[in-house]
Amino acid sequence: RTLRKEITESMAAIGRVRRELRKGVKRAERERLCVFDLCSGKGLLSACAGYAFGDDDGIDSVRVHMVDNDSRMKLDHLKSETERVTFHAMDMYSSDLDALVARECAAPNTRVVVVGIHLCGELSRRAIELFVGHKCDVLVLAPCCLVRERKSGKRRFGKFGYGLSAAAKRLGTCSSDLWCKLLYDTLPSHVDDDFVRVYKTYDRDE
Repeated sequence: RTLRKEITESMAAIGRVRRELRKGVKRAERERLCVFDLCSGKGLLSACAGYAFGDDDGIDSVRVHMVDNDSRMKLDHLKSETERVTFHAMDMYSSDLDALVARECAAPNTRVVVVGIHLCGELSRRAIELFVGHKCDVLVLAPCCLVRERKSGKRRFGKFGYGLSAAAKRLGTCSSDLWCKLLYDTLPSHVDDDFVRVYKTYDRDE
C-alpha cells in the first residue's frame, strides 16, 4: 500500500513538472533538465524523474539531485542510476545546498526544477525560498504537516506559520488548507529586476 502511494505521488509530481515545462516559449534546441528532489527519502521520485523526460518535453539530458539529511539510508537500488541521479546528504538549510542550486541555475541551457513532496512544516517555506532566491524555473510543492510551534528562545526561523490551528478553529475551516494557502500567497507574483512573471497554480485533492 505504501509503495503504491509513493508511486502515485511521484508520478503526479512528474506530471505537474511536465505540464509546466511544456508551457511558454518553444526553444530551438533541446535543453538539459536539473531536478532537485528535496527530502527525497529513498528516491522513488528521483529514479522515476531520471527517465521521465525526453524529446517530447524538449529535454536532452536529465540530472536529478536527491537531497536528504539521512545519510544512513540504504540506496543500493540506485547504483544503476548514477548517470542520472546523485544523492546528497544535506540539511535543507545548508550553504552547500544553496551553492549547488546556484551552480545548476547558472549552467548553460539548463532548466532547474525544485520538487518537495510531503515537506514537513518550515521545510515547505524553505523550498519556496530556494525557488525564488535562485530564480529556478519550476517549483512543485506538496506540503505536509504544519509548522511546529516553539517557545520564543527556540524559534530558529521566526513565527511563520504559527497560529494556524487556532485560526482554522475560529474560522471553521481546515488548518492544512490554511497552511497551503499561506504558502501559495508567499510566492511572489513577479521576480528579478526584469519583473518576470511567476505563474502559480493551486491544486487540491478532495
